[in-house]
Amino acid sequence: MNPLPCCATAKPRHVRELGHLYQFDFDLFKCSQCERHWVHAWREDMGGWEKVEPEDALTMQTSDETALRPFMRKWAQGFN
Repeated sequence: MNPLPCCATAKPRHVRELGHLYQFDFDLFKCSQCERHWVHAWREDMGGWEKVEPEDALTMQTSDETALRPFMRKWAQGFN
């Protein structure tokens, strides 16, 4: 996994698995130094960090599985 874009030496803390969509696996992380949220999106041939706005991070953390999937489908449209 590549270093976080915000704080290259900080260790990312895994917050929640967000599921698979558009051939990517999404996981929510939080920087241990600046506390910014990031989604790590990866698949076999590529991967990287995507910045998450605070309100989206809150939705990702608090949504139940039924609400999370449609939210992530919309959030991740750019990956398709």
